[in-house]
Amino acid sequence: MEGYLERCTLKTARLFSATARLGARFSGLAEGDALALGRFAEALGLAFQIADDVLDCDGDPDTTGKPLGTDLLDGTVTLPLILTAQRDPEVAAVIARGATAADVLPTLARGVRCGAVSDARAEAGRFAERAAAELDGVSADVDLEALREAVRLASDRRA
Repeated sequence: MEGYLERCTLKTARLFSATARLGARFSGLAEGDALALGRFAEALGLAFQIADDVLDCDGDPDTTGKPLGTDLLDGTVTLPLILTAQRDPEVAAVIARGATAADVLPTLARGVRCGAVSDARAEAGRFAERAAAELDGVSADVDLEALREAVRLASDRRA
């Protein structure tokens, strides 16, 4: 779990954070506001990445534009897969040996049935809540409602 969150932080969250801080600074916002927006964006990035990983397990391929189980087949162990493997030794074995195309749908179905996909979605929601809470520390005249909408869209994604 720790390695997964670290990877998501380095892959997505820090990029979100850096762009928010730079945008705030270039806009002339105070350092405190730039830091708060950076923390907001980092939590937003984690919510976004986890929600994206959930879509790989339980999304609609027609909506997402990609087939289910891409991460599983690539050997990328995401939060829904970690939680499923913790609850289901058969899934842990599939991940350990490397999944085949025949493993994808049964493995993902196990994740839905055991509640791991729902729990991962809830974790994205917790990061979204953290992001929204960081906006309370922004005193600058910025469109906080638009940023709150970004939080909602990032964590409640369908595509």
